Amino acid sequence: MMATVYSSRLLELLSAIARAMEKNKLDYAIGGAVAMAAYGYARNTSDIDLFVNGEQKPKVLAALRKLGLDIVPVFRGAHYLAQVPGVSIGKLSVDVLFPDQDPDWSAVQLPETVRVDRVRFEAFPLSLLFLAKAQAVLDGGDTEKKHEHDLRHLLQEGLIDEREVLRMAKRMKMLGAVRGLIKVLLES
Repeated sequence: MMATVYSSRLLELLSAIARAMEKNKLDYAIGGAVAMAAYGYARNTSDIDLFVNGEQKPKVLAALRKLGLDIVPVFRGAHYLAQVPGVSIGKLSVDVLFPDQDPDWSAVQLPETVRVDRVRFEAFPLSLLFLAKAQAVLDGGDTEKKHEHDLRHLLQEGLIDEREVLRMAKRMKMLGAVRGLIKVLLES
């Protein structure tokens, strides 16, 4: 089992969220740094990226409130922030996202059961996680270059099946852009 850099508070929150989603039979997938840790690349983070089925939004938000989290809309309808009362956002938070397009939508529909430390949860399959990060880079939404760094690491360390990524990118009509991005990442 791989050691992570996550605080016990983050892991406890992740476990509580996974139990709540499963107990209420809600479709979800954890993305971002927490999901990457399950596939062998642990990067420090203080937030959990929770992607959920938009049709289940009222139940999802109710389940999170039942855990004692405060819910604040970021982009009403699509993105909410769940905060632990008394804990600053930079220390521990949950981004709650209701995707309406791929690759995020597919990840919620087809998650993989993974573990980080002793916590079991549903996560983005690694190929979809790669494509979600690639899309953020391609759309210009990676101003801190965090996603670009993650993609480069996944490629250089051989953690990603490039053929599977390209196969999925083709289905999502992203093939040319993703192929070009991979080439740039591997050359830099």
